Amino acid sequence: MASACVFVAAASTLIFAALSVASATRSLINQSGWTAREGGDLTPFAPAFSHSDTMRWVTTLTDFRQTQLSLRRSDAIDHATSELWIVIRSHHRRYMHMQRSVRFFHGSLASFAVSSLLALLFRLAAA
Repeated sequence: MASACVFVAAASTLIFAALSVASATRSLINQSGWTAREGGDLTPFAPAFSHSDTMRWVTTLTDFRQTQLSLRRSDAIDHATSELWIVIRSHHRRYMHMQRSVRFFHGSLASFAVSSLLALLFRLAAA
């Protein structure tokens, strides 16, 4: 009985720790495209504002410069606004995942304290 209680508490510690790491990892990666997560809104091609667009479609500095110079001011503002929206949403999602990660970490600390206390109490009771 005593070892089962300690085992369950220790296993809970490991589960909470794994969930914490998994959630923290999710805050670092982008798992799906923005159109799938934002209800299908397509953002315009936005070189200089979007890293992925720039790397996908512009291959040389000359092309990049030419693309930038060909943009109208209103298009540049539209592209920058779209990219700002994506960055704000990205930070929000990452912050949510980090908050969840910290909660799981706190759970693992509490579970570790409980398992340590149980182990100590059962050891003292057996002595």
